[in-house]
Amino acid sequence: MNTPRLTIVALFLVGHLVFAGCRAGTADRPIEPTPAPPSDTVRMVDDAAPTLLKVQFVLTGLAAEDPFKGPNGVAVAPDGTIYVADTEMKRVVRFDAGGRPMGAFGQGESDAGGLVAPVDLVVTGSGRVLVLDRGTGDVVTFEANGRYVGRFTGPGFYNPFGLAVTGDRPIVADTGTGRVLRFTPDGVVEIEIANRDMQAGTTWDPSGVVLDADGSVIVVDGARGSALRYRPDGSFVNEVEIAVSGLTRVVRLADGSIVASDPLRSRLVRWRLPGAFVARYASEEGAEEIVHPTGIAVDVAGSLYVVDAQMNRVLKLAPP
Repeated sequence: MNTPRLTIVALFLVGHLVFAGCRAGTADRPIEPTPAPPSDTVRMVDDAAPTLLKVQFVLTGLAAEDPFKGPNGVAVAPDGTIYVADTEMKRVVRFDAGGRPMGAFGQGESDAGGLVAPVDLVVTGSGRVLVLDRGTGDVVTFEANGRYVGRFTGPGFYNPFGLAVTGDRPIVADTGTGRVLRFTPDGVVEIEIANRDMQAGTTWDPSGVVLDADGSVIVVDGARGSALRYRPDGSFVNEVEIAVSGLTRVVRLADGSIVASDPLRSRLVRWRLPGAFVARYASEEGAEEIVHPTGIAVDVAGSLYVVDAQMNRVLKLAPP
């Protein structure tokens, strides 16, 4: 006699869970891209003995009593200044080249540069800091000292996660819609480099972007498990499987190779494009291990800076 009532309750609960899941792309709860399926390349990297990198120092926050909370991005200026996107604290924390805190910025009202969920950041050729705010879909510009300059909102952005810059023109990986777009310095879309509807060079969940020496754009996509290369005009060049998954990021080293974070496998992988595996990296034994690497940067000396979003810290690693 109670079966119809139980069925209604069950349907209500299922509907409630589905509705909650549809809202998981908000600033409070980002979408985690689908992991790439297992492949021979993944197994090849898994079987390789990890190269251990020396940890030079660890950043844990503005102060012992004011730690990072869910950081996702890091950038290093030519003078060594380090900027960390401290996502859940809604701020950018600045450090000198030796890792000493220099203050924070980005907290406050929107018209004064306030951030909601900063996830990535880059330093432009002119020294300004561009911050990608996943919570608002904005690219926010600051001077090197943290003074607010301005912002623009991306068209239909949904959980953007990756940011690069060519000159003063931002390139954004809009993970939730599968697009990669380049903008003018004023925030006008200049070109849509990639999307989910392309016949060649399709991106599913792009989350990291870096520029190659010739100006071509390298995009990492954790759902595809690959790196995709595009010419400056947006035309597709090639795709290489690099054995990464999740919200991966990428940097280019001085020798032209790339290092990508692989957050779902707790490692970094290095490739020499168009497809030669170089190494997978872990931190040295006895040091802080790499648990969930997301943001990654490289300084002029070749040292790597890796954001561990789960452990709320940034590791500076010796040059690989």
